[in-house]
Amino acid sequence: MTAYFTRGFRPEWDTEPRKVTGDTADPVPILVVDDSETNRIVLERMSLAPGRVVHQAESGAEALKRAESCDYAVVLLDVQMPDMDGFETARRLRKIPGREHTPIIFVTAIDRTDAILFEGYAAGAVDFIFKPVSAPILRGKLTSFVDLYRNRRTVLRQLEQIRRQNEELRQQLEEIRTLQRLLPICVKCHKVRSDEGYWQTLEEYIRNMPDLMLSHCLCSECQKEVYPELSAQPQEPTASAPENS
Repeated sequence: MTAYFTRGFRPEWDTEPRKVTGDTADPVPILVVDDSETNRIVLERMSLAPGRVVHQAESGAEALKRAESCDYAVVLLDVQMPDMDGFETARRLRKIPGREHTPIIFVTAIDRTDAILFEGYAAGAVDFIFKPVSAPILRGKLTSFVDLYRNRRTVLRQLEQIRRQNEELRQQLEEIRTLQRLLPICVKCHKVRSDEGYWQTLEEYIRNMPDLMLSHCLCSECQKEVYPELSAQPQEPTASAPENS
């Protein structure tokens, strides 16, 4: 655990959570992960803005549990934590379905070396912030990720709306096709009702359909009456007795 000595922030003066007004109906979620409560509060203060909500986790295990149920716009993750450090937490977070691309910013007081940067980026980080944390720099980075999150959420909602509209159109088209296959027919006189609402005989209805093509044929019953000779079953030849030689 390393305390923050940030410009404009005094943890001993600023220890109560702050409420921020804004778009409370659908705020953008941000996750702060640090084993120090004071550090979490300071980062929360820096991160809060209208239309945002900040969740806290005091360990890697708690962060993973929160990430399973919430799609965060960005995760501010401390590197040096007991039990599970930030690098391992990031690797496991990346394996959660749907969280493969969650932006992770490591916040650390470790010396800035190529080895640390390589391990962090390999674990899934998109950026590093080294202590002492500068509030303007942190806010600038958060603004970019929050805007990306809002844009992505807008696109996903538009896609979902298009999907629902397509489904409604598909159902309506299926209903139209079903209605087109229905032909109202009177159970008494056997007249049918045209699309214009006129009742007519089936023959008249068929003649008035320009796209309908008919072929002349005979059903089996009529064929027996018109061409009885064609309907007669051929007789099987009887076997003759063999001749004696």
